[in-house]
Amino acid sequence: MKKNIKKIVSIIIVLTLIAGIGSIGISASAASGPEIWLEFVTEPRMPNLQVVGYIDGNRSFNLTTNLSGEAFWEGHLPSRSSQLTLSIIIPDGYAIVKTTIFDLGRFDYYNATVASDGRFTLRNFANPVLNIFDICWYVAPSSGTTPPTQSPTTPSRVSDIDVILDGRPLSFDVPPQIVDGRTLVPLRAIFEALGAEVNWNETTQTITGTKDGTTVVLPLGSTTPTVNGQTVIIDVPAMVQNGRTLVPLRFVAEALDVNVNWYANARIITIIS
Repeated sequence: MKKNIKKIVSIIIVLTLIAGIGSIGISASAASGPEIWLEFVTEPRMPNLQVVGYIDGNRSFNLTTNLSGEAFWEGHLPSRSSQLTLSIIIPDGYAIVKTTIFDLGRFDYYNATVASDGRFTLRNFANPVLNIFDICWYVAPSSGTTPPTQSPTTPSRVSDIDVILDGRPLSFDVPPQIVDGRTLVPLRAIFEALGAEVNWNETTQTITGTKDGTTVVLPLGSTTPTVNGQTVIIDVPAMVQNGRTLVPLRFVAEALDVNVNWYANARIITIIS
């Protein structure tokens, strides 16, 4: 999911996300079926677990969850009629109590039959070009075992919110925080993801972001930032938590003239630049 793709593919993703449709009239070539992007995660976060993928019954890839309990895969299927079966191998003493598969193109949960071991098959893909899925396996001890805990230095999500920019999930070293109903994210990550230059003035404790003639000035702790010199009132100010400066995502995105949508049921924020 972190690879660069051609601009035309990004445009296709944006159109698909905005329209919420399964097809935009563009078909994949016969030699290369739909592209699939997968993001896997476990709850609680369990590193070093093996995720196995089978394409049309043939074992095709193996992944290992990282320190945050996540894994990613991107690839093409032979054709739209192909089937992609996925499973995760969990340690003895644990059981999968729930599996969710969210289709980011449709903004809805994918209806798949899931076995007790978390194995399921994706088929009949809605989009002929690109399909993006977010898969979560919920794991619980089956015999009194305590789930492994993460290292204190490993980032862990305080919220279960995913932020999607132009069809690509954004990664933060500090997870999104919910403060008084507002989502805050690391300042440099969001400004740079949106193509803005960002500067931090230690003396005045002020964040300044610039892009395409727009200047956003956001003093730490202030609910009255400015955009091109005009004061804007916000509910929740930029703040420091656990040594990191966090900024209100919606304010920053809209100040830089991009669209933000919140899908409460899926707990997903989409940004269309």
